Amino acid sequence: MHHANFTECSAHFVNNKTALELYLYRGPVEGIPYNDSTTITYAGCVALCGTGWAGYPWKDIAGTLTTWLLPIVGILLQAPFESNAFLRTVQALARWIGSPISSLAYILWNIAMSGKCALMVDMATRYDEHIIDPDSDFASIRDSFYILTNMNQYTIKPLPSASAAAAESLLRIALFSRDLALAPPSPPLSTRRASLAHNMREYRRRGVVPVFISTLWFIVALGISIQAAFGQIGENATAHDLALGLLLAWLPLLILCGIVDRNPAAEGAVRRDLNALVDDVCEALADRPTVRVYLDTIYASAEERAAMANRVRAIADAAPELRGGFFQGFAGQARVRWHYGAAHPILSDIENCFVAERGRGWSADEALARTKLVLGSAERGLFWFNAREMGQVCAAVGVVVGSCAGAFVLSFFTPTVGLGCRSLGYLIFAVNAFGLLAVEFGVWWASAARREGEVRGARLGGWRSRFADKIEEELLSIVPQITAAIFILSPSHQRHIRQHREILARHVAKWRAYTLRQWMQRVFFTPGEIANTAWLCYITFAQTIGLYNTCYCQSSMYGIRGGGYIDFSQRSVTRTPWVKWYWSAGTALSCAILGVGMAYIVTEWCLQSHLSTLDVNAAARGLHRTRVFRAWTYPARYPLLLATAWSSWVLNLVLRQQRRGEHMAQKTLVWTKNVTYRGEEQGQLLSGGVRRESDGEGGGDWAVGDRPEDLGAGIELPTYPGPLPELRYSYEDGAVEEGYFDRVTSLGSIDARGAVGLLEARSRGSSFAESGAEDEEGGRGDGTEGPVVRRAYPAPASPGVIGGSSDGV
Repeated sequence: MHHANFTECSAHFVNNKTALELYLYRGPVEGIPYNDSTTITYAGCVALCGTGWAGYPWKDIAGTLTTWLLPIVGILLQAPFESNAFLRTVQALARWIGSPISSLAYILWNIAMSGKCALMVDMATRYDEHIIDPDSDFASIRDSFYILTNMNQYTIKPLPSASAAAAESLLRIALFSRDLALAPPSPPLSTRRASLAHNMREYRRRGVVPVFISTLWFIVALGISIQAAFGQIGENATAHDLALGLLLAWLPLLILCGIVDRNPAAEGAVRRDLNALVDDVCEALADRPTVRVYLDTIYASAEERAAMANRVRAIADAAPELRGGFFQGFAGQARVRWHYGAAHPILSDIENCFVAERGRGWSADEALARTKLVLGSAERGLFWFNAREMGQVCAAVGVVVGSCAGAFVLSFFTPTVGLGCRSLGYLIFAVNAFGLLAVEFGVWWASAARREGEVRGARLGGWRSRFADKIEEELLSIVPQITAAIFILSPSHQRHIRQHREILARHVAKWRAYTLRQWMQRVFFTPGEIANTAWLCYITFAQTIGLYNTCYCQSSMYGIRGGGYIDFSQRSVTRTPWVKWYWSAGTALSCAILGVGMAYIVTEWCLQSHLSTLDVNAAARGLHRTRVFRAWTYPARYPLLLATAWSSWVLNLVLRQQRRGEHMAQKTLVWTKNVTYRGEEQGQLLSGGVRRESDGEGGGDWAVGDRPEDLGAGIELPTYPGPLPELRYSYEDGAVEEGYFDRVTSLGSIDARGAVGLLEARSRGSSFAESGAEDEEGGRGDGTEGPVVRRAYPAPASPGVIGGSSDGV
């Protein structure tokens, strides 16, 4: 194939009357005025110019290399690769480039989960509370949620369906329990978590600045291309170079996401530390004396305590499956297909059961908060799909498809207007990426039916399960036949027929154990991602050296309408005034997506940094700045919050999540500056004859019972389930009792004396004598602010009252 010279070909056509009569295009044209002396048909172009391609001169190739390819390579080099893992690095690179929509969807979901952890840590205390004590309850909560974000990046070993709920309960105890005693010589669980979180923060990969610099390089290159294209409006070569940059506008966003969904510098060391923690907690829960002591420290109702005992027994029964390598390979940054992580089910449950309702200051009652975080519901286990992830999927589709659409518009409307080689190449890449996403989620949906049925104890007769089984059977039938045919066609088959049969038999035995996901991974997704990556490399290479400068490509022959001609006067430079509007639309679309995406990622990085900051003082300062930023931007984010609430309501209405046979909507924690929780509703029946009523003084809610025995019957108040702080009980005869009472039931022994008295509760850790007497406004007698007081006036002949202020202790 010889190289074409379109300059000589154009001169020959214009100056040759015979050629004009034979090859002049006389049909309709799109987007440009018709020229009856320079417009040639595709057949005429082939006859006069040949089928070859006209390569760009080295000056233009070097310009494209320095403007686009080098910045792209610089960005790729900042990708979160694993060390000393060449094959996994190649596989990850093929997945990120070949299936960018799926990759972005997983990464954005991981960012959403870590953002939810950071939000819960932010909302754990009051807005103006500045905590720098590394031994505080807040620091412990911060460590727990940071460990959870690291757990979310690892795959979990395959577990029997009966152990799914036990696995979640085990992780919740390991993350949030404070009083479980680990076997010697292990330190207390809270100390163990603090040490583990400290090590993980040290392991966290640095190098954020080079990522920003590489992204800035790409943006500068994009700006230069925009200036060149619009500074020399109508020059087709610069327009196509700009389209190449717009096509890859999603790439810096994908790499930039790695600064939030960050991988540790030593994935193996983090995995070993996490597994050691899980194994030690599992071992402690298998020891009956330790379990008895632990259950006595859980401040919950009798029903909740029994449920917790059942879960501990389930963990002990499942200990052989749970212990030993609970967390396996590193799966962050979308490395592993269908990876959901451990954070989502835990966060969704504690958000739904406790945190969302409490809002700001949800950990004020630390004993209650830890009880709820450990207990929760833990019904669905660690493997289930949340429809809210569709928001991240839609965002990923918008980023990649929108970037490709900007490049498509630019190339499609550059004369010759129509579907040419460049625009078709962009379209094929986007369709392949979307197709890989659709098939991947289809396989997830089909294969999840079996797991959901096992977890819920349902009969596995659904059509989704049958569909998955049918695909597995067909693949198991076809693949061995293809492999056998390859062996037979091999030149050495007759000499090595026995060896070939043995190899085939071994492979077939292994293939019989493959699931639908494993089959599709090997026969569809990996080849598809490699092929789409190769396609993107091809269209980039073709655009760089000029492979698209052929008669076929320049005639835009792929469209249903339009194309089939070349106007030699418009081939290199377009002089029509309207072309700048199409160029502007395509450029604005891709640049807007790039700008909004970068703003989101950088914002999330800033909002979540306090969670991974090693120094406690720096983390406190970062959290304060985060709160100030959220408060200042709250009016601007309010429409987004309304949209999120509305979409959550719609999803809960359409896709109701079934729990224990009841439809329960998923609650969502929303950031607020002020404390919004106001306790339980008035008159709510709490236990037996005890109900919740207002104290009438604006001090909060109280539990009121008609009989003294109601108050001593083991009632557990929603705001008062834990150990009572220091108590003082004053009788009418002047006698005084002081001390610490473990439970509300301690009032029964006091009421047994039959006296009318006053019960005052002080915050844990401060003696009654030190805190001073408290006046009616809640302050100390010396005028300084004191802890909250809860009062009780038990009397045989009148309603008894147990203090249950909604403010909490």
